[in-house]
Amino acid sequence: MIQDCWIAFLVGGLLCAIGQVLIDYTKLTPARILTGYVVAGVLLSAVGLYPKLIDWAGGGASVPLTGFGNLLARGVRDAIRWIFRRFYRRTASCCWRIVSCIGVWIADSHLLSSER
Repeated sequence: MIQDCWIAFLVGGLLCAIGQVLIDYTKLTPARILTGYVVAGVLLSAVGLYPKLIDWAGGGASVPLTGFGNLLARGVRDAIRWIFRRFYRRTASCCWRIVSCIGVWIADSHLLSSER
């Protein structure tokens, strides 16, 4: 329990220290740094690294803005999965019919245009 608290403290402190260094030694505005943290959380979540960091560091990784980016990415991923599961079965056959009709139309138009 105590070790988990120390890990969370160190990871959260490291994320905050990186932000402070960026504020002190670069010309980046705080808004750009905050946006960078959110984007970094989304990207790390997309490649599967941020959920592992949250499992290891707990609140030290989930509370900063990178954790917010992770939650955004997870919400989008879950919504896309829900939409895909909900509508794929109903629309798959219809989509294949439309695609095949377009393919036949393109092939037919090429055949007719080459005969002239």
